[in-house]
This record gives sequence, C-alpha cells and structure tokens, in this order.
Amino acid sequence: MTEKEMFREYYETRDTELRNRLVEDHLYMVDILIKKYLGKGVDRDDLYQVGAMALISAVDRFDPTKGFEFSSFATPTIIGEIKKYFRDKGWSMKVPRRPEGDLGINTESKGHSDGAARARADRQGNCRPHES
Repeated sequence: MTEKEMFREYYETRDTELRNRLVEDHLYMVDILIKKYLGKGVDRDDLYQVGAMALISAVDRFDPTKGFEFSSFATPTIIGEIKKYFRDKGWSMKVPRRPEGDLGINTESKGHSDGAARARADRQGNCRPHES
C-alpha cells in the first residue's frame, strides 16, 4: 500500500493502528526539523516529544483529498509547535522587578541640552513626570 493510499484509508476509517504506522513512518521528519532548535536551552528529548506530538496532530488533521503532500502539510505544523513550546517556556522565566531607584537610570537631563538621558528613561518606562 502506498503512502497516499494509507492516508486515504486513515482519513476514511480513523484506524488507530494505521495512524500509528503513519506516525512511525514519518518520525524522521521530527529528527530533521528539531536540529535547528538544538542547543537553545531545551533538551533534545523535550524537542523530540513536542515534534512527535505535532506529527500525530498533523496525521490526524491531514486531508488527502485536497491533493497536497503530507510533508508540505506537516512541516509547518511541527515547526509551529516547536516555536510555540519555546514561546510558552520563555514566559515561565520571570525577570525580577526592582524599585525604580535601583535601575541606575538618571531621569534628570542635567547638562544634556538634547535630553538624551530623559529620552532613554522615557523609552525604558522609568521616567517620573517632568515638573516645570
């Protein structure tokens, strides 16, 4: 049975054994796609797991009647899930908040006719309202 025939049959029957075979046959894609993201603070096994879960999702959502190749459909799905994993993991790392005075930013523009210090403080959101 060809790959296209297997996808057509799975699309019609939703047979779990057939899905597992399709996933196993395409796990090589996960290996290829995670290489770009190795060495960025996440274990290879974690990336592989995220990619494998995305592959399962791609197999489940793939519609062979639309005429696209599975790899063209699955690649953006897998990469998207990996990027989402990095984005979600990044949110868990909190930057400590410090009182405004501890930042070492001079909000007064003494001696700076162009107000460069004030502009830097404004961009960083650390400026007190200017009193005239």
